[in-house]
Amino acid sequence: MKKLFAALMLVFLSTTLFAQPKEHQVPKSPKHKMNPEKMLMGLKHRLLLNDDQFSDIKEIVFNAEKQMVDIRAEQLEQKMQMMEKRKSVMDKTAEKISDLLDEEQLKKFEQMKAEREMIPPPPPKKGEEQLILPPPPKK
Repeated sequence: MKKLFAALMLVFLSTTLFAQPKEHQVPKSPKHKMNPEKMLMGLKHRLLLNDDQFSDIKEIVFNAEKQMVDIRAEQLEQKMQMMEKRKSVMDKTAEKISDLLDEEQLKKFEQMKAEREMIPPPPPKKGEEQLILPPPPKK
């Protein structure tokens, strides 16, 4: 038992002693993406780039950054379109269900829909951008 405890303590201490400080860890989400200017300056100083190299690499890095911005915008647009399609399906489903209900059931069903709309959306997954949507139109 003492050997097990000693082994666990050794593992615990080694992980805390050799853990990287936060400033040396690789960023894991878009919030912490590398700034192109900082990246360029890091490359220039660490690789000792001459002016021509720096100029060429600067163009490459800024073109890549523009492409990344375009990709994120495209992904956001696709996500919005998908959400609109899902909402359309849900609205049509609710309409078909409403057609089958009597007045009392319809009142309860409308109340259930209203309660569902009041529930806040789940938080975004790690690394995802949060979409802020306008409230649904009142009928």
